[in-house]
Amino acid sequence: MPPPQCAKCRQCTAGEGDLWCLACTAWEALGRELCGNWDLPGVRIIANDLVVNTTRQVRSLRSVGAGLSASVERADLAGLGRARSAASHPRDAPRHLDREDHRDELPRRRPTPPPGPPPKRPKEERADTEEEESDEGEEEEEAT
Repeated sequence: MPPPQCAKCRQCTAGEGDLWCLACTAWEALGRELCGNWDLPGVRIIANDLVVNTTRQVRSLRSVGAGLSASVERADLAGLGRARSAASHPRDAPRHLDREDHRDELPRRRPTPPPGPPPKRPKEERADTEEEESDEGEEEEEAT
């Protein structure tokens, strides 16, 4: 005998020895806890944030699940179309050769840019280096 369905949501199996699933039981307990008296208002504010964030996350999960199931349905429908077209094409012949919009493969790596010109030195540095070179030449003449 299969496990009983939840008497509240009728989507999940009921917990062992219970008529409701764990989520519905938790939902009921959460409602009672939020309606109770809170000694510190700051803690109640944190509880509010937890409930709101959890609700947003559950809503997002439902949205993701709906999107996935819709894409699976579309893939199943597309699979039927592929099965029909596969029957009309032999398996040995590549399908992309039959299409008129065939494009060449894109390059795997980007080409390297050509090297740029060497950096120019400022005028002040050039004057300093010319003076140093002339000083070195005079020292060499004195040494000989």
